[in-house]
Amino acid sequence: MSNSQLFTTALACFNRGDKAGAARLADQLICADYSPAHTLRGLIFEFGGKDVAINLEKALSHYRQAAYSMPSDINFLALARVLMKVGGRENYRTAYRYLEEASKISTSPEISLAYGKYYSTKETPNFSEAKHCYLRAAIAGRVLGITGYSSVLRKAGHRWRAYFVFSLAVVITPIVRLLLGKKSIKDF
Repeated sequence: MSNSQLFTTALACFNRGDKAGAARLADQLICADYSPAHTLRGLIFEFGGKDVAINLEKALSHYRQAAYSMPSDINFLALARVLMKVGGRENYRTAYRYLEEASKISTSPEISLAYGKYYSTKETPNFSEAKHCYLRAAIAGRVLGITGYSSVLRKAGHRWRAYFVFSLAVVITPIVRLLLGKKSIKDF
């Protein structure tokens, strides 16, 4: 079985919830020096599962190895996401640098969602910038852009506007899902 076939099998295990099986296959691929396996191993440690405990430090380590061996917006976004989960001022600064690296590679709506999350959850939130980022993602058809925008409005003290935007999201979501499919609910 080739590395790419083994990786596809590992990804299928991950998607059906067999994190331990996916981890075993990913470890085999890492031993075979197959770089995409580091991204999968990072996902396994970031989200955990029935058989695998969440370990954000190990997730960071694997995402870094993946990002340095094959730079892509997906790997840089994963690094930023985990650093924001870990929290702390220095981690947020590093997360911002990874977001900048990701935006040099791509301008996908997921990057706008990531910036929105960054600006709305950092130590001193920048709600204005977060709203702008979430709005860009919403215009690109991401439902999480609308709900993120609503969340920022609520945090900024605009409860009625937040309620209105959230209500709009409830009405629009089925239409957007119908038109854009699964990509409308993609997160970063």
